[in-house]
Amino acid sequence: MVIVITQMVLSCCTSSKKTTEAVPVTTEEQAATDTIVTADTIVADTLVEVLDTIAEQEPVVEEPKVPVTFIDSITFQYDSLIGDCQQLLVVYNTQAASIVSELKVYEKGDEGWTAVDSLCGPCNIGRKGFAAYGKKAEGDGKSPTGIFTITHYFSRFPSFTAKLEKIKVTQNTVWVDDPKDKLYNTYCEQSTTHPHKGERLIRKDGQYDYVMVINYNTEERKPYKGSAIFFHVWTRPGGGTAGCVAVEKQHIRKIFNWIDAEKHPKIVMGSLENNGIFTIGE
Repeated sequence: MVIVITQMVLSCCTSSKKTTEAVPVTTEEQAATDTIVTADTIVADTLVEVLDTIAEQEPVVEEPKVPVTFIDSITFQYDSLIGDCQQLLVVYNTQAASIVSELKVYEKGDEGWTAVDSLCGPCNIGRKGFAAYGKKAEGDGKSPTGIFTITHYFSRFPSFTAKLEKIKVTQNTVWVDDPKDKLYNTYCEQSTTHPHKGERLIRKDGQYDYVMVINYNTEERKPYKGSAIFFHVWTRPGGGTAGCVAVEKQHIRKIFNWIDAEKHPKIVMGSLENNGIFTIGE
């Protein structure tokens, strides 16, 4: 090709004619050109076959689901902790030290999680807000952070019933809060012969008229990790608790009409102080 261009340039310089003579291509040159073209075609075809083979062998990876709602952000991050739960109460604040918090209630059906708006509303937590995950301690005035089951309830009204396991209480029933007691963070009947330091489960102030037990530290019952964490009636809006969750009396009555042990209810508790993200597990 270089030879042809050179001769065309020379012809233009030495003659005023606009036509040029074609430079003949030898048999050897044509053969070399054909060989290069054929080789390039083979390489290109081979590369396409290799890429097709790789594409067939590589598994198709689906993009992870992106949380788009408040409940999605919880169930997406803590799916393994929520498990087979079909009723979920979510208690949160935006400043960990705040008493005034919010309660959101959700139920899971065939179409996924939906809010039960009639059960949502304000609530109170510990007088010193939420403890960081795993940092709750006996007597610290903070509510625990985490996801807990709800299986039991009690009431000072003997005829009151709910779809949870009932704890029968009397004037002598106490929830033991002494970390040194072998019955720590469980209930028993108080007696003069076997005294136990704890909270009486029938109170005159109405806080324990209707109570759901939040199963925090109720299985291993580690000493000094906190006890008697309940969901009960508040004394007033904004009134801090010793670590429980509290709502208005009529509100908790509505929740009792809804909650059902067969739907494995759980409660999510924690602050959104960390950039709007729950930190409720390892």
